[in-house]
Order: sequence, then structure tokens, then C-alpha cells
Amino acid sequence: MSGQCITGSIVLNNGGTEAGKPYYTGTGTVAGTASVAVSIFWIGTPDNVWVLAFDGQPYFSNSCAYNKPPGTASPYCTWVPVSGTSCTSATPLLITGDVMLPVTWLELSGTSKPEGVVLNWATASEYNNKGFDVQRSEDGSGWTTLGFVAGQGNSIKKQQYQYTDHQPISGNNYYRLRQVDIDGNISISSIVQISHAASKQLASLRNNPANGHFILSVYQGAVGGSLQVTDLTGKVIFHKQALVAGNCSIDISTQPAGVYFLRVTNGAATLTQKLIKQ
Repeated sequence: MSGQCITGSIVLNNGGTEAGKPYYTGTGTVAGTASVAVSIFWIGTPDNVWVLAFDGQPYFSNSCAYNKPPGTASPYCTWVPVSGTSCTSATPLLITGDVMLPVTWLELSGTSKPEGVVLNWATASEYNNKGFDVQRSEDGSGWTTLGFVAGQGNSIKKQQYQYTDHQPISGNNYYRLRQVDIDGNISISSIVQISHAASKQLASLRNNPANGHFILSVYQGAVGGSLQVTDLTGKVIFHKQALVAGNCSIDISTQPAGVYFLRVTNGAATLTQKLIKQ
């Protein structure tokens, strides 16, 4: 810590907890006086602020209610002088070290399903968070980025996320998240291992009956195959080739209300299902 009316720099050490959050203490030269007690701690309800105090008197405050005090690098969580105090100078305040991280992770988990491996994760807080690269590995060492999930930017509330790997490896899959902040800094999550057995299931409808716009979840077993929709006479009214994993839109909205038939085929495997257009 340095700047403002602090001479040189002051190192604060973790002194335990105060109002449910950690507090930090140390001594240094402040406004020309040596051996001044310096501390950063949280004041709870009704104030709900972090404070930087000299000899127990708050001189700066920060209203971002993270689990750790914000550093001065944050453009969103700024430290402001407390009204009635006079401890300012042309040198900006600098607070670094054991401060809030770009992301406070809660958990990362995954589940093997017919449509692939579904990953879920959550954050307790976010600062300057651009988002997450979802990465997969066959052995837990070499990583491939599968996709990107945008973050909330700044949040002090629990945020939940989900990503589906529609083409997992048959057997063990290792996943992790590469968090990227707006400034380009990164942090890496823990690793989860998910065992996935290749599914023979082809697809499933997400909505049926519908007004003519159906959503089909295409699973690994149908990738590269085809689908067609026929009316009661056998006439093909919709078709699609070279299916890919994920959601596939089926549009028969121009057809009259009634019963139609969906057929998904990939090699010797076939799925036939009745569609009801309302």
C-alpha cells in the first residue's frame, strides 16, 4: 500500500475476520507521523463498506461488498476519501496484494447425457470478467478450447453458467475453464473428469405439439445423418442433410394443422416420431 499521505509503502498482514470478512493491519508513516496503525476492514450493516483507517479513523471507503477488499486497479470499485478527512495528495492511492480476484469460483461440475457432456459452474463474485474459454483434454495436460461463454463483467451476486460439449470423447474427458478479464488477464479453474459413453440415441424433440416451429436436439448418434418430415400421404414437406450435434430447427409453419411424421436416419439407425402441428 502506498500513495496519498502515506510515506513510502506499508505492508498489511491478515489479522483475522471482522464482520464476516478478513481485516488487515500494519504500521507505517502517515502524514509525516511514524508508526501509525493502518488497517483495512469491513463495516457491516447499515454502512456496508470497506474502509482504510489510520489510527482507527476511516480515511477512505469502498462500497463494493466483495469477500476481500478491492484493489485500486479496479475502475469500478473505487476508494474515495471519507467526508471530513484530509489525507490526500497528488500521488494516487495504491492497494495491491490479497485483494479481490477477477472471479471467485464456487464450483465446476459436469454430467454425461445423450446430447453430450453438460458443464455447469458458478461464481460468487466477478470483477472485470470478460468470460470463460471452455477447454477439454484427453489426458488432463494438453488443452483444446471448445467455445466461449460471456461473463457478467462485474457482479457481487452468485452467477450460474452452462455449456454443452456436443462432441465429447468416448471415455474420459477432462474439462477446465480459462477465465479472461477485460484487461486480458487470466485465471484457471479446477479440472473435472467426466466419463462419456457414445450414445446410440439419435435425437429428441424439445417441443411437440407446436405451431409449426419444432426444435430437435440432435445427438452424437445422428451426426452426419438426415431428417425428413412427411404428411399423411407420405409427401416430403421438409428435409435436412448432414446433421450436426445441437439444436436443429424444423419449420412446417406453412402447412395446415394436423399430424405429420419425423424420420431421422443415420446408417442403419432410424428414429420415427409423430409431429402434431397446432
